[in-house]
Amino acid sequence: KVLTLLELKSGVQAAPAALPVDTVKGEVALTDVINGTLSVRVGKGALREFTVSDATKILSSSEGKPEREVAFETVAVGDAVEVRSADGRLADEIRVRPGAR
Repeated sequence: KVLTLLELKSGVQAAPAALPVDTVKGEVALTDVINGTLSVRVGKGALREFTVSDATKILSSSEGKPEREVAFETVAVGDAVEVRSADGRLADEIRVRPGAR
């Protein structure tokens, strides 16, 4: 194969308007309050790990009740979660639906 034409573009590119927010839905596999980590089972044995900081908003919802903000310590293994993260590592918002206990 012989290269016949090579077009070069300028190195100036427009910055992306905003990073997309990544949303992961699954079930809590592990919580580590001391280290501030949350592992979410997303299916077929796959796990996603997120860092939970003081700025992370954690909302709990129960059937028939409005959402309320809760502490990270209340999130338990087996809870259904929806984690929103701009960078895929640091959790910006966690929505929790308690599992059957």
